[in-house]
Amino acid sequence: MKRRVLVIRNPAAGRSRPRESMSRALIETLRREGHEVKDVETRKTGDAAEWAEREGARWDFVVSAGGDGTANEVANGLIRGGHDACLVVAPLGTGNDYARLLGTPRLGDITSALATAVPTRVDTLEVIPLGRTAGNSRHGLLFCGCGLATALLESTTPTVKRMFGRRGAYPAGFLRALWSHQPRRIRIRSQSGEWETPAGTVFVAAKARYAGGGTLQLAPGARLDDGLLHGLFLGSASRGSILGHFLRLSRGVHEGHPDLRCFTGTWVEVEADPPMALALDGEVTGMSPVRIQVCRESLRVLSLGPRSAR
Repeated sequence: MKRRVLVIRNPAAGRSRPRESMSRALIETLRREGHEVKDVETRKTGDAAEWAEREGARWDFVVSAGGDGTANEVANGLIRGGHDACLVVAPLGTGNDYARLLGTPRLGDITSALATAVPTRVDTLEVIPLGRTAGNSRHGLLFCGCGLATALLESTTPTVKRMFGRRGAYPAGFLRALWSHQPRRIRIRSQSGEWETPAGTVFVAAKARYAGGGTLQLAPGARLDDGLLHGLFLGSASRGSILGHFLRLSRGVHEGHPDLRCFTGTWVEVEADPPMALALDGEVTGMSPVRIQVCRESLRVLSLGPRSAR
């Protein structure tokens, strides 16, 4: 079956010529197989969301050719525009966690599946600003967090990514963030309870099992369509303890540790004093306080993996 396909390319994702060549090869293959293809390139942050919102109604599939941040933008554009086009995630970034969860870690799998693909629906996280930060909400595909989660992303610079590669970049960024970490007062309110600490370390609400290029298993039991967010909160902790928790997270054996609050639910609110920048799907965007809630089956995606893997 011939499809109408919009490809939104982020030339900055992965920051390498081979990946740019791979995205162009994907487009050429789709055209060679007879699909109607429109290829657009982003120039700045927000372009991918604008393209998806403006053009999403005209296409069967919208391909995000970039990393997790690009996929987040495309998903937000589709949801904001109320479009039913199917999101396809091509793995051309550093982490590529969402592509891995959807079973599309190889470009060849995508091109061969489009003709017969049956889209599936998954949940997203809606991040709603509160208080003085009140404004437009934004959706997340993988996680939303603050504290050390944000510092880790800020410390995983393009230079770090080039030096340490896909698997080593985020651990290197974590060590850089840990060195300069400054705890703040964090208050969490959820269906499972309320917690507050004058020296909070990290908070994460996860929709996906892992992040950071698969290096961190934030929520081993999470599924993209389970209707739940999976919360993780660590209060005051020494650098040595934080390092130990990072190692547990990397193996997915952190749940049940007495220092951690791990919980599930459909919503959570987080505030900090002073306010903290937020980490959302691999990008730093927005500020606390926010309410994070699950939006059931709010996005259509191309998923080639087994349902249990999502």
